[in-house]
Amino acid sequence: MLTYLVEGLRLRSVRTFIVVSLFLSVTVAIGAEEQKTPEIYWQPWSESIFEKARQEKRFVLLDLGAIWCHWCHVMDEITYHDPKVISLIKSRYIAVRVDEDSRPDLASRYQDYGWPATIVFNTDGSEIVKSQGYIPPKPMASLLQAIINDPSPGPSITTEPEIEPTEDGQLGAIERDKLRNILRAAYDVKNRGWGTVQKYLNWDIIEYCVGAAERGERDLERMARETLEAQRQLIDPVWGGVYQYSTDGDWKHPHFEKNHADAGGGPARLCPSLFVLEGTGVSRCCETNSWLPGKFSYQSGGRILHQSGR
Repeated sequence: MLTYLVEGLRLRSVRTFIVVSLFLSVTVAIGAEEQKTPEIYWQPWSESIFEKARQEKRFVLLDLGAIWCHWCHVMDEITYHDPKVISLIKSRYIAVRVDEDSRPDLASRYQDYGWPATIVFNTDGSEIVKSQGYIPPKPMASLLQAIINDPSPGPSITTEPEIEPTEDGQLGAIERDKLRNILRAAYDVKNRGWGTVQKYLNWDIIEYCVGAAERGERDLERMARETLEAQRQLIDPVWGGVYQYSTDGDWKHPHFEKNHADAGGGPARLCPSLFVLEGTGVSRCCETNSWLPGKFSYQSGGRILHQSGR
């Protein structure tokens, strides 16, 4: 009899433990949902933003990105969902989010800082910070707090030099030589092309070097040949087309984003360059161009501007 009583008490204790555990888990889940940090209220860009900033004594945080940009999505999902970052923004900032396709004026102004580009303005519209690329939560929180403590413009803000046109509107021989020497000095002898951390397709430089080659400048011709050969690594061997850029300072790590300007305009400009340098190139260009109609078009007739890397 005693054995049955003990077993009964044990079973009752187990049932009670299970019920209490379930109750606590549900309560904790509900409490966590209720205490979830509110998301950032993003506003569109407008001139009235700065009037509001003056009235509320807040800074303006501009998040300038692109729907196809991988790191823009990462920053949104990680950095802008960090409780500390959210708290700082809600306390002293007006958050503004802009897609570069919708505001080409802003995209053109800050294209050297994206994507994503992070710009912080004072209430009068003057820039305090301009930052390029993904910012993890801790550095972002430190940046936001530092601006609150001291809103003086940081080292990323420099005075833009005044541009004075020449009398006849043309570059003189001295200026042309200076620019050519800058181009030569910036060339990446080891990995080919121009750029350090990221390697972009730069058709303007290639066309210039091809023109220089026709004038007998053999070193620029060599740079063009080497870069064209290295850039072929950005061609997608499976789906076709051209990736926008490569990471890690070389051409071997394509970042899986494509946009219409690179995939469409690039090969069209590549063909003459290959023809001048090699007497060939048509088959390579046709291989890339054949990808465009199907991949960058809707069946309804619309055109896709970008293909995301996500």
